[in-house]
Amino acid sequence: MKKTYYRRFLYRILLSALLLACFFTAGASAKEKKTDVKPESISLNHTSVTNYIGATFRLKATILPKKAASGARLIWRSSNEKVATVSEKGVVTLTGAGTARIAVKTKNGKKAVCIVKVQQYSISGRTVRVGSPEGVKTYYAYSQRDYGNGWYRHHGCVTTAVAIVGSAYGIKHTPREIHEGKETLPYTEKYAVKKMRCAYNDNAAISVRTASEILKNMGIRNRPVYSFDRAKALQEIREHLKQGKPVIIKANDNRYNGIRIANPHHAVVIVAVAPGDRAICISPGNPMYYTTITLNTLLYHHMTPASGNYKGAYMTELRTAGGYILVDGLKEDKDAVSADSK
Repeated sequence: MKKTYYRRFLYRILLSALLLACFFTAGASAKEKKTDVKPESISLNHTSVTNYIGATFRLKATILPKKAASGARLIWRSSNEKVATVSEKGVVTLTGAGTARIAVKTKNGKKAVCIVKVQQYSISGRTVRVGSPEGVKTYYAYSQRDYGNGWYRHHGCVTTAVAIVGSAYGIKHTPREIHEGKETLPYTEKYAVKKMRCAYNDNAAISVRTASEILKNMGIRNRPVYSFDRAKALQEIREHLKQGKPVIIKANDNRYNGIRIANPHHAVVIVAVAPGDRAICISPGNPMYYTTITLNTLLYHHMTPASGNYKGAYMTELRTAGGYILVDGLKEDKDAVSADSK
């Protein structure tokens, strides 16, 4: 009896083991069968994208049949990494102006493509958008003409240029607010002049130094350059613009090849450099956009270095005869002036 019992018990154990083995074998076969389904097609959520330098977005691939999607390995490629790069997860980063093809391919050769067109800048009415690694900057082209002939004649270009730059960094103070605001408000020229311990009357600032100080008080990092070697300045300004950062220049009234871009000591904001090394400028006078002047022409024929201190009708002992300001961006500072600070 005992032997019969043990035999039956042993048979039951062997049968259970056999059933478990069959179950796992069947499961593995089913899994194998599932992964053996090959992709028949692949598509992307975008077939074309137009955006600015610095923008990022994700391309999502759809594989059919759905059973093939779980086991499919995707290979992403960019035709021009100077224009756009793509990660293993389909995240596209726009790195330079131009056109690139972003392709995704399955192991069995199924392929989909997205055409990416990257802009450095665009102009629409008074809005100028410029792409950069930091993101897109949107400039509003204030005009000093908006505030009457007095502003146009009396050097309102500096505060207008400061307002144009501020608009791209989310600091929306108009030229009038900057000029007419109280000396207790950091974004005003009166506050800047008081800090510099200079004389001031009720006209407008005409100094590169003043513009630099106003930007600094707004919380915008910048570096003014008064005396400069033209070749080095040309390279410095070009590289700064390629990074998507603006430059304020003081232009003279020279005429070259029939073009005069400014009245004497006029402030102009350069926001980008276009193909052919052309300067994209916002001039507070009209506003006007100079897209045909190369940086070389601009620097050698329309700009002059400052030559010591200048004593004028509106400001005293300030360097005003020339120079430029390299604008770097907002300080990470609690005291920086926000767009809503008034």
